[in-house]
Amino acid sequence: MSNWTLQHPFLDDFEPIVKEVLRLVSHAGIEAYQREGRPPVTGAGVPRKDRKRFYRLCHRGFAAGEELLIDALLALKRQQKNYALGLKQSRKAHNKEEIQRIIEVSRVLENREWVLRSMADFLALQMFRDEKWKIRRLMHSLKPPVISEEAVQASRKYAKLSNASDLLTFSLVTDITTCIHAGHVLKVDFSDLKPVISCIELKEGSVNREISNIMEGSLDVKQA
Repeated sequence: MSNWTLQHPFLDDFEPIVKEVLRLVSHAGIEAYQREGRPPVTGAGVPRKDRKRFYRLCHRGFAAGEELLIDALLALKRQQKNYALGLKQSRKAHNKEEIQRIIEVSRVLENREWVLRSMADFLALQMFRDEKWKIRRLMHSLKPPVISEEAVQASRKYAKLSNASDLLTFSLVTDITTCIHAGHVLKVDFSDLKPVISCIELKEGSVNREISNIMEGSLDVKQA
């Protein structure tokens, strides 16, 4: 078996989730914008209302793609944990055949994790647009941090509410990326002419206050 295979008979098909996430984060917004018959956003002279509409539609796709990514990654991490426990038990029982099988499946799960987190990296790169060099400032090591379900779920709650409250902004949970090792949420705001990017560090108390602020303003949610 190739070290970089993404499929295994003991695992569900991986291709559908990858295709759907890729569709949402790469061209769902563009296609939705084109279906509305609006002018191309490339080049000068595009009305600001059309440019803002383009950002909203793209961010709607980003947010949906992020949700699928998080679900897939957390499910994968649970699988890894279960197989790690099974490997420990098989080694105690000296079951060489089962040990080899679990090692193969675990390798495939590791490959899948890298693919999913690379798609989250793609979202981060989209947010930085022409200033991708700034990502280097947010990398602390060559090895990305291990995903913690508790940390991801806390950041996800903030990002989900933030994304729903204003589609001119997009918030990405940084723990699911490999390239951003600072903060918990990367947020881009296209409300003004020049986008503003913030790296947000969430603390337990401040998270609750931020979420409350977003929820209190939910009656003024801008519709896509």
